[in-house]
Amino acid sequence: MIERLRDIEGGFAGSGDSYYRQQLQALQRDVNIITHAEPYRNRPLDELNDILDSDQCAPINGNKGHHHRGMVGNGERQPRAGKWARGFIEQVNNAMEDRDTQLSLIVVSGLFHLTERLRISTYSTCVT
Repeated sequence: MIERLRDIEGGFAGSGDSYYRQQLQALQRDVNIITHAEPYRNRPLDELNDILDSDQCAPINGNKGHHHRGMVGNGERQPRAGKWARGFIEQVNNAMEDRDTQLSLIVVSGLFHLTERLRISTYSTCVT
């Protein structure tokens, strides 16, 4: 087990730079997706999930020979783009849902008060 740990440490020491570069590229992809999102439209950001899903199979490190999801040329796991972007999409969609819920409650409450006033005014008109 100690020998395996040394092998892992040696492998990471040799490929640590490329690992961090891949992490940086995945983060840059997320930042690019987030900055090009339009969260102020009155639609959920579901199309960004489609972009992320189609983007997952594309290699981050530019190695055209390996299109397998999450694999790098040397057999190590490739960092997946989309972790931060998916969190952003979820937060925006949840905020839109909360906003729509609150607006619906306000409309229903307003309609209830309006019908109550109409009922009272109709009743008072009929009584007098």
